[in-house]
Amino acid sequence: MADSAADIYFPKNLTLEHVLPRKPAVGSQWLKDFSFEQRQTMTNLLGNLALLTEKLNPQASNSDWPYKKKIIFGCRSNQSFPITTNLSQHDVWTPVVIERRHRELLSLFDQIISV
Repeated sequence: MADSAADIYFPKNLTLEHVLPRKPAVGSQWLKDFSFEQRQTMTNLLGNLALLTEKLNPQASNSDWPYKKKIIFGCRSNQSFPITTNLSQHDVWTPVVIERRHRELLSLFDQIISV
């Protein structure tokens, strides 16, 4: 996803963040925007996962999307992974967004393994 001339950078302590958390906080927007069944189905989809450094992942935690987005893309902590950076274009994180991103990532994966 990065320009081929760009240096590839992978810090040692990478983690996978579940944007839609596995255990949303009581009263969170996640519980309003996603039914129980949707959370069960979508939480572990590729489209719901983001690469974060080990330091940022706990800060993002189970927070609602607007706060989580600030943590991930704030000036001090901006992620440099193209696969994560594209999350910044989303003002909301919904089932439609997860499904679309999931299909896009599967398509990208298919392109990579077909080379």
